[in-house]
Amino acid sequence: MAMHLRFSCRGVCLTVMLGFAAWVPAISATTFTVGTGPNCTHSTVASAVASSEGSAGPDTVRVTRSAAYTQQAISFSVTQEVTITGGFSDCNTNVEDANYTTLSGSGGAAATVMTISGSTGSIVHLRKLTITGGDIASPSSILGGGIYYTGDGLLDIADSSISNNTGAYGGGINVNGTSPAAGLDIGPDTTISGNTAIYNGGGLFSNNIETVIRGDNILITDNHALGVTSNGNTTGGSGGGIYVRACALNSIVYLGSPGRFGFGVVYNNTARLGGGVSVVGGSCTDFKTAELRMFSTSATNLTKIQSNSASAAGGGIYLEPNPAVFFGQTYADASVWNAEIDDNIAPNGSAVFYGAGYPDVVFNPTPQIGYKHPRPDGAADCAYGVSCGQIRGNISSSTGQVIYGEDGRFAASRIKISGNSGSELIRLPRAVIYDSLISDNTSTLRLIETNQLTLNGTTIAGNTIGTGGPQVLGVNTGGHASIDTAIIWQPGKLALHNDGDTPQVLDVLSNNISTLIGSGSARLIQAEPRFVDPAHGDYSLTAASEAVDFAPAVDGDDRDMFGHRRDLDFALFYNEYGPRDLGALEREAEQPLVLNGTFDANVNIWPEVTVGASSWDGTQNAPGTPAGGALHVLTTGTSISARKQCVHLPGPGTYTLNGWGKSTGSGPFTTGSYVRLGWEYRSAGSETCGGTVTASGNLLLANTGTWRRPATPATIVVSNFAWTTDSSILVYLVVEDGPGSGIAPEAPTATLNGWFDGITLDVLSDRIFANGFD
Repeated sequence: MAMHLRFSCRGVCLTVMLGFAAWVPAISATTFTVGTGPNCTHSTVASAVASSEGSAGPDTVRVTRSAAYTQQAISFSVTQEVTITGGFSDCNTNVEDANYTTLSGSGGAAATVMTISGSTGSIVHLRKLTITGGDIASPSSILGGGIYYTGDGLLDIADSSISNNTGAYGGGINVNGTSPAAGLDIGPDTTISGNTAIYNGGGLFSNNIETVIRGDNILITDNHALGVTSNGNTTGGSGGGIYVRACALNSIVYLGSPGRFGFGVVYNNTARLGGGVSVVGGSCTDFKTAELRMFSTSATNLTKIQSNSASAAGGGIYLEPNPAVFFGQTYADASVWNAEIDDNIAPNGSAVFYGAGYPDVVFNPTPQIGYKHPRPDGAADCAYGVSCGQIRGNISSSTGQVIYGEDGRFAASRIKISGNSGSELIRLPRAVIYDSLISDNTSTLRLIETNQLTLNGTTIAGNTIGTGGPQVLGVNTGGHASIDTAIIWQPGKLALHNDGDTPQVLDVLSNNISTLIGSGSARLIQAEPRFVDPAHGDYSLTAASEAVDFAPAVDGDDRDMFGHRRDLDFALFYNEYGPRDLGALEREAEQPLVLNGTFDANVNIWPEVTVGASSWDGTQNAPGTPAGGALHVLTTGTSISARKQCVHLPGPGTYTLNGWGKSTGSGPFTTGSYVRLGWEYRSAGSETCGGTVTASGNLLLANTGTWRRPATPATIVVSNFAWTTDSSILVYLVVEDGPGSGIAPEAPTATLNGWFDGITLDVLSDRIFANGFD
C-alpha cells in the first residue's frame, strides 16, 4: 500500500515517525477482511478496526464488495497505524482492482458516515473508498457529512471519493486538530464532490489543523456552503470548496495539485462567501493564524482555484481575520507560488476579498514585497518564458472590485493579471506589485485605488477603463505612491490621481507624464512603447521601443516576469540612463528586428495586404530555420503584396534585408512565380510606417521550387544624421508573375504560388552620433 509523506512538521515530523520503523524491531502486520462469505474476518468496518487496535504494528482492513454497505454510521478510535482500503471483490482475493468500495449512509439515521478519533501518533489511511450519503441529525451539530475526524494524529486519504454528503460544518470532510501534531493529507486520485455544508466548508472544513492537498488528479468540485438565514441575518455560507479556520491552534492548508480532467483543483464550488476557499480567524484570545499556502508541483501544469462563485463576496478566495479579540487576534493570510486564480465570479472580490483585520495576500513572496514563508517543499520553479502565475478572467459586478479589501495588502511579483472585469481591478489599502503585467482588464472606474502604492518593473496597458475612471491609478488622502521602471500606457487616460503626499516617480514611460511628476529627478518619457503584438496579448518590447535600455542597473540576479535576466546591455541600443528596460518584460536579445520572420503558427505580426491570399503552412520549412512552418501565398493575378511588417529602427547603421523563398506556378507567360521582398525606408515615418518614403527597393528571393536565399541581401544605409526615433522600414512579401520590378507581364489568369521563411534584418550599427548629437 503506497503512502505519501508530508513535507512539513506538526511538532513531530511524520517522516521521522515513519522512519522510526527502520531501526526498531520489525512488528508483523495483520490483515482483516470485511464482508460476507468465506474467509471474511468481520462484517463491519468498526469491528475490524477495533480488532486491529489489539494487534501490534500497522494493520490493514480490507473492505470488500461482497456486502452492500448502506445505512453506515461507522465510529472508531485509533492509537496506532491502520489502513482501511477497498478495491477487493471478496474476502478470498489478495489483488486490488480499479473499483472502489462504497460506504453509504443512505437509508439509515441521520449521521456522519465515518467518525474517527485519533490519538497522538496514530495514522489512519483511507484508500479506494467511496464515502457518500452522509448527513446530520441537527444543523447545530459540529459534525461533517462524509467524514468527521478529531484528534492529534494523521488522517491520510488518497485514491478515494467523498461525494454527495451533507454536514453542518464540512459537507464532505470535517477535521479538527487538538494539538499541533494533528494533520490531514489528501493525496492523488481523490475527488471531493457534490457535498453540501449547511454552514461552512462545502467540501472540506479544516479547523486548527495542518492540511496538505497535494498530488495528481485531485478535484474539489461542485460543493456548496449554504448559510442559514433567520430574521434577515445569515450565519455561515462560507467556503464552498474549502474552509480554513484557526482559533486555539494555527491552521494551514497547503494546496498543491494541478487538478483533474483539465479543471483546477478547486473548481466550480459555490458559497455566499468564498466560493473557492475561505480563510477565517476564529474568536480566540491568542495570536493564531489561518493560512492558505498555494503552490504548483509542475512548472507547466499549475494549481488553480477556478470557476467558483460567491453570491456575496470572494469568488476565488475570501479572507476574514478576527481583530476584535481582547488579548490578541487571529489572522487570515494567503501565500501563492506560481499558481492561478481564474474565472471566478462574485459581486465583489471575484478573485480575492479581504475582510477587516489586515489580511495579507502575497503572490511569489520575495524580499522586496514581504517575505512571509519559505516556498513549500516540492514546489516547482516557474517555467522560463511565461509568467509565474496569473489572476485571470474573474468577473465582479459593475459596482464591485476584482480584488477588494477593507483592510490588508495585495503583494505580487512576476504575475500576469488579465481579462478581469469589475468597477475597479484592485481597491484596498496597500498594493505592492513588482515585475508584473496588468493588461486587457475592464473597469468602470480607475484600475487601481489604494492608500499605499508600490509599482516597480511593471507594465499596465491595453485595459478598458470606463468614463468613471479618467485616471489609471488613484492614491487616497494621506497615502503615497512609489512608481519605478514602469510602463503605464492607457491612451486617453491620465496616469495618476494623487490625493496623498508627493509621489516618488522614477524611470517611467507613459502616454501621460504630467500627473506623474513627483519628488526627486523623475526620468519620464512620453512615447509609444512599441509592444510586439498587444492585440494578441504580447506586451514585450520591439527593438526600437524607447523603453529599452532606459534605466540604471540593479545589483543582483534580478528577473523579469518571464524569468529573463534584467539589465542586458545591447550595443545596438542607446542607453538613456542605463541598461535596464522599463516594464514587466526585459528584451532578451538584440535580434530579431523583424518579428516572427520564421513564421510559426501565429502570423498575426504580419498584417494582410491582400486579404485571403496567404496562410501559414506547417509542411514547409527553409533550410536552417526553426521547424515552425512558412508563409504560403496562393492567388491568381500578375503581382500581389500578400503581407507586410512595419519595423522601426533602433538606431543608425547599415541594414541588410534577406530571406528564404521558393515558388511554383503556371500561366501563359511564366514557368514559375517570382517571390521577392519589397521594402520602403522612411527617415521620419509614423507608428505605422506611413509618411514620405525616403528610399525603396526589392530583393528577388527565388523563382524555382527549391528554397533559395540570395547571396547578396538588400542594403539600406541609415546615416547618423538621417536617423530619428521614427525611422522605419516597411517590408512587403510579394509574389508576382514576372522578374522583379513589381510590373509583370500581362497574365491575369496566372496561378501565383510562393513561400517565405527566415526573413531577417541585420544591422551594422554606429551609435556615436545617435540621440541628437552631431
